[in-house]
Amino acid sequence: MAFVDSSIGSGVNFVNLTTQVGPKRANRKDDVIAVQAMLQLVFSVQTNPKLRTTANFNQIFPGVFDKNTALMIHDYQTKFLKRPKPEGFIKRAVGTKNLDRFTIVRLNGHVGLVLAVLQSPFQDSVAFLRSIAILAPFLISP
Repeated sequence: MAFVDSSIGSGVNFVNLTTQVGPKRANRKDDVIAVQAMLQLVFSVQTNPKLRTTANFNQIFPGVFDKNTALMIHDYQTKFLKRPKPEGFIKRAVGTKNLDRFTIVRLNGHVGLVLAVLQSPFQDSVAFLRSIAILAPFLISP
């Protein structure tokens, strides 16, 4: 289950994954929904054509890994994280050092920035994802 995690030292909470999301991965429904929701939010506000995705999405989070989710992950890792060879999947952040190396941590931070720019009532990715009914029961603070 997607869950609220905390980066040791900074006290900043973020939504982490239980299993990997990507081709031929476990793709638990709640993990996939969390990734789909965050990626769709990030890509939905892009006005720069170089930062847009070619994936089709319409704010429905099916919780099933599909070609559009794969494309959004690839585009995010390529366009925002500037990875010349994107992994194509998102894994759980583990450890206490260099958490920024994990796509899920960077995605959480990016969602927080988007929410701030939009002056959203949601203060961070955790609050945003708690608004999705199927995820709310799992996203309790550590």
